[in-house]
Amino acid sequence: MKKLLYIAVLFFGYNACAQSQVNTVLRSLTPRIFFEATDSGTFVNEFLQSSCKGYAISRMFIPSPPKPPQRVSNAHQEPSVKFLTIHGEVSYDYFYRSRIDTPFAQSNFQQHTERVSLNIVFREKYPFKINFASRQSNSGFFRDFNDVNLQFDRFAYNKNIKQQLIDQLQKQQEKLPSLASLDSLLKKETLHLEALKFSINNPATLQKIIEQREAEFRKKNAPAGSSPQNTPAIPELGDSDFVFLNKQRHKLSAIKNSIDSAKDNFEEVYQQKKKAVDSVLKKLAILQQRVDSTRNAAQAKFSSVRQKIYNVTNEKELAKIAADNDLQLNGNPKLNKFLSAVKSFSVGRSVVNYTELTAQNITVTGVNIEYNPSYYVAFAAGKVDYRFRDFFNKRSTQNNQYLALGRIGVGNKDKRAIIFSLFKGRKSLSQYGLSDSITNSINIVGYSLETILRKNEQTFLSMEFAKSTKPVTGSLQQSKEIGSLLKFEDRTNMGINIKGQTIIPETNTRLSGFFRKTGENFQSFSLFSYNTSQTAWLGRADQDFFKRRLGITAMLRRNDFTNPFTEKTFKTSTTFTSLLLNLRIPKYPVLSLGYYPGTQFYVIDKDRIRE
Repeated sequence: MKKLLYIAVLFFGYNACAQSQVNTVLRSLTPRIFFEATDSGTFVNEFLQSSCKGYAISRMFIPSPPKPPQRVSNAHQEPSVKFLTIHGEVSYDYFYRSRIDTPFAQSNFQQHTERVSLNIVFREKYPFKINFASRQSNSGFFRDFNDVNLQFDRFAYNKNIKQQLIDQLQKQQEKLPSLASLDSLLKKETLHLEALKFSINNPATLQKIIEQREAEFRKKNAPAGSSPQNTPAIPELGDSDFVFLNKQRHKLSAIKNSIDSAKDNFEEVYQQKKKAVDSVLKKLAILQQRVDSTRNAAQAKFSSVRQKIYNVTNEKELAKIAADNDLQLNGNPKLNKFLSAVKSFSVGRSVVNYTELTAQNITVTGVNIEYNPSYYVAFAAGKVDYRFRDFFNKRSTQNNQYLALGRIGVGNKDKRAIIFSLFKGRKSLSQYGLSDSITNSINIVGYSLETILRKNEQTFLSMEFAKSTKPVTGSLQQSKEIGSLLKFEDRTNMGINIKGQTIIPETNTRLSGFFRKTGENFQSFSLFSYNTSQTAWLGRADQDFFKRRLGITAMLRRNDFTNPFTEKTFKTSTTFTSLLLNLRIPKYPVLSLGYYPGTQFYVIDKDRIRE
């Protein structure tokens, strides 16, 4: 009886330990892996049974890739729009000299200047600029003045609209369905790869491989007859005991065989996992290539559309780009269309700058409006004010100069357009204190027809033809001078102007120039001479060498400047030749060498020589 009890204890103890080894091996083959996701990354937890009742836990952290900062939006409450936003500059300048002898003589000279420049935005969409300047002095040579100017900032307005479309385009690219799906698949496969690597490189797994190889080594080098399969015989057993023990031996042998097959299977599964890692790596490479290709294509499209948005010049083209790319223009469509076509809107003192044969670089205190959707309309009116060197014309307000100019045309001014201009006004000829045969103001009426062809910022051509009334005193109706505007055979009151520029891409050579010819009786608010036919021209060439380190500029010009202080019959045939060399070498100062003639002799009325 004691022997049977001993055999039972021995058998069941060995049977439990063997079953535990089988479970340990099987669980090492199929480890329990759990993923724990957090805000900063993912924890991979693996549970392995290390003994009959013991477990080993391995933990690895996979950080999440950095994400771009995202604005926290409140779906229930929209952000409030500020009705008015103001920022700008305010300055005050006090100027004092105890004694002055150039260009006039005065003692204890004092001058106060105040300036205010404000940028105002209504409802975060409609930008305006307000400029104010005031000057007071105790000099009899300078006049006191107050200037105010209000203008619509079309550059800021168009920039804001374009930036809104670009922001929408950026969001579209980030939420691209194909790219989002590929990114999700790539992230999933990356986690799978990390889990496989974790399972292979787990210390518990490596320990199992070492134990298996040690067991195989002992089995191969064990002496004969010491195999655990040779179970020593137990003497003095009966037939029934022997049958029972034989059955238990078969069970024990089956358990041992399952343990050996599990060990062999563990090595095989380990090799399969390594092959799976190689397979996932290849799959990840293909996925990464697809992600990069899709992202590059989206980025190329984004850059192309963004460049088109930057280069667009009118609202119609901008709306077409928005429609083609599923973008939405915010705000009132009709108001956006109107404001986008406003080229200029100014009230107060501003610069009128239209054409060389009508009015260019003229300061006018009044109104200046320019509007160009599919057609072109412009209007400017106000008092003309030449304020530079105002000690020459302190009493210029008494001359009562004024300008009224209207323009109408078809096309886009920044591309192709034909524009007709009509101007009228009064021009003073005695305001500078210079002697002349005409001492009163002259009334002017004229018109011009301009054609504009513009390919881009580097290539354009402009041609203008103009006629004006002749300079006569008194009323134009009494002198019947209006009829001269339609006498095309009379070229004395006619003017033409051609200007253009281009670039040669092969050599990066930039060419520009103009030609202007006016008859002796032609008048405009851009020219200050009369009773003298004028021919002015300019030709210029710019060329870079040695990877833009050396730049050469050559220029020929004749009578290419206008000055309200010169004699009214000024005329010259002198040709100026200018040459400029710019040398730019990295880490060295820029060197510029130039030849610029700065003086000339000219003849007045064929008997006076001036320099």
